[in-house]
Amino acid sequence: NLLEQNHITDKYDIFLSYDKNEYINLKDKQLEKFKKDSLKEINLSKNIKILHNSHVKIKYDNELRKLTLIYDNSFGKVLISNSILRNMKIIMLNKNKYKKVEYKKTYNLTGCLTIMDTKLDDVSFIGENFNCEDTINFIRAEGSIKEIEINNSNSDAIDADFSKIKIKNLIVNLSKNDCLDVSYGIYEISNINAENCGDKGVSVGEMSILNSNKVLIKNTPIGLASKDGSKAMLIKFDGINLNKCLSAYKKKQEFSGGYISVMDFKCENYKIEKNYDKHSTIKFLDN
Repeated sequence: NLLEQNHITDKYDIFLSYDKNEYINLKDKQLEKFKKDSLKEINLSKNIKILHNSHVKIKYDNELRKLTLIYDNSFGKVLISNSILRNMKIIMLNKNKYKKVEYKKTYNLTGCLTIMDTKLDDVSFIGENFNCEDTINFIRAEGSIKEIEINNSNSDAIDADFSKIKIKNLIVNLSKNDCLDVSYGIYEISNINAENCGDKGVSVGEMSILNSNKVLIKNTPIGLASKDGSKAMLIKFDGINLNKCLSAYKKKQEFSGGYISVMDFKCENYKIEKNYDKHSTIKFLDN
């Protein structure tokens, strides 16, 4: 329950590196200093609050509902928190052209763009050539996303934690780690297209639920992995040039195994069709 952020009260502090209020609100002393010294705050409206550092410029076209984030280099950070994003297109542009600049984790913000404690309604995201630990990181976000398209990430392309999100189309190409990594949440993604991922096309972990109509994974070591009490329920899975098509397992001792069910399964040019441990289950429902 503590790991899932349930049953935390004001009567005592839980230390998970800092106390409960600092963890939930992201207002520890380091971050407050970071905001004061480095982050600029922009309120596009009463419902949209943006914090960014000096390495990012913000442009907003209210008529087109288009928000453009222009990153000068790999140290650029944008945090959208406690906001409502509705009918918007968010474009991430990296002027650095993916030159190899060492990434620096800044005050617990792992994403070049972090969406935190925010409601989403028909939002689109486009980003290319980013060097952060996560190109986009969703934390306690909720709502609907029309499309996410991320290309050429130096680590994870998309990371989502403690969120409840519906995505119509997700397209990821060239991620050096996972193309999509979700944990502690409920995720409904109609179409997933992930290619050239360095580790997993889709990683479902820590008590998450993933429902998807169509998953296509190409040229990736592991197509889809479900672990640590998570469930991935797929209508259709297509894999091409994979080491492992599907993998389910228990990684952390405090959890159970993983579960995967697929109605229409197809995998071409693979080494291992399905890999699972004694704690886990993979079902082909069309058999």
